[in-house]
Amino acid sequence: MYSIKENGEIVPLEWVNRRDNIKIEIKHHLQMVVEDFYSLNQFTWEEKVVNKAFWLGDFEKLHAYRESSGYYNKFIQYNVIQEAVLLPENIEVTPIDKNNFNFNIIINITVNAKKYVLFSRGKIKVTDRNFPYNPHGLWVYDYIEDQLTEVEGK
Repeated sequence: MYSIKENGEIVPLEWVNRRDNIKIEIKHHLQMVVEDFYSLNQFTWEEKVVNKAFWLGDFEKLHAYRESSGYYNKFIQYNVIQEAVLLPENIEVTPIDKNNFNFNIIINITVNAKKYVLFSRGKIKVTDRNFPYNPHGLWVYDYIEDQLTEVEGK
C-alpha cells in the first residue's frame, strides 16, 4: 500500500505499533471527552454527555452531581452556551504502567461571554476499541475537576 504526500510524492505505508502512538491517541481521546462533556447548549447537553461521553470514561458520579445541583437545567432555562477547548499543549500524560497513564489537563471554557480555565486530572487506561463510540479504546477513570478560575479580560 502507498500514500501520496501533499507534494505528490508516493511513499509506502508501514505498520505502526499502537504503543508508538499511544500518547497521541490519549490526547485526542481527552479532546473528545472535553468536546462531549463540556461543549454544551440547551439542545445538545443530554445527547453529548449521556450518549457520547459515557462511552469515553467513568463520568457517572460527576454527571449525577451536576444533575442534582441543577447544572444542566441552567442550559435549558437560560439558553447557556458553553464551549470548551483542550489544546494538545495543555495535556500532560505520564505512564503508570504499560496500559495505564496519569493525565493533567487545562481546559479553556467560554460560557456565554465569560471565560474560565479548568484544571483537571485523572487516569486513563487502554481497553477495547468500540467504533464509533470509543475509537481509541481508552477509558478515563478517577477524573477530578481540581480548580475552575475565571479569566479576566479578553
